[in-house]
Amino acid sequence: MAQRVARILWRRRLVCAAVAAIVIVAGGGWLLTRQKIYQSSSSIALLPVTTNSGVLPNYPNLISSLIPTYIQLVSSPVLLNAVRGELPFAISEGQLADDVYAESLSNAAVITIVAENPDPARAQLIAAKATAVFQRDLRGNRVVIPQVYSEPLVPSSPSSPKVGLVSAAIVLVALLLGLGAGLIWERLSVVSGVPDAELPHGDNGTGPAAPQNMREPDIRDRSAGERQLHNG
Repeated sequence: MAQRVARILWRRRLVCAAVAAIVIVAGGGWLLTRQKIYQSSSSIALLPVTTNSGVLPNYPNLISSLIPTYIQLVSSPVLLNAVRGELPFAISEGQLADDVYAESLSNAAVITIVAENPDPARAQLIAAKATAVFQRDLRGNRVVIPQVYSEPLVPSSPSSPKVGLVSAAIVLVALLLGLGAGLIWERLSVVSGVPDAELPHGDNGTGPAAPQNMREPDIRDRSAGERQLHNG
């Protein structure tokens, strides 16, 4: 079975190559038109307030309950409006809400504030302003002290699209579609019965049968007939 499929694909190699090339060109064009997005982030550790005697014994439970609240705070309209007011460029509320978010690892008292933007410098500036506003909002809460241990930097490469991963996916899809097109083409050719210039075809019995017992004219018979006519 594998050998038969291999022979079919080899016969239909032009079809397979054409389909694969079309997919690769289309996928490459789509990839080139995708907007590059740059990502900058800061990491903030939430340390317990040591002067509050009620915090240290319950700190693990407190931080587990406070982390989701702080993540929502980063995406809240109040904080984003404060960030928007400190930025040196104009940006809409909706765009800023799409560009800024927070995340946290499980069981870790650390919040990562992430900013995304097509401009790497703006991504870094948005992340820095969001970090500063977040620290200001948490100051004096008598439960945790936000401590920045990773400042946002200007990204040197885009976070999306991931060119290597997307290119590999495009090539894989092109390969699969090319092979599938070759098999389908073979199947359609067999069903329709249309001869293919690539394939050697023998006599399939559909044409008119060649005469089998054609008798060549006998020269002797013709000569005998002429003599009879002459004597007559």
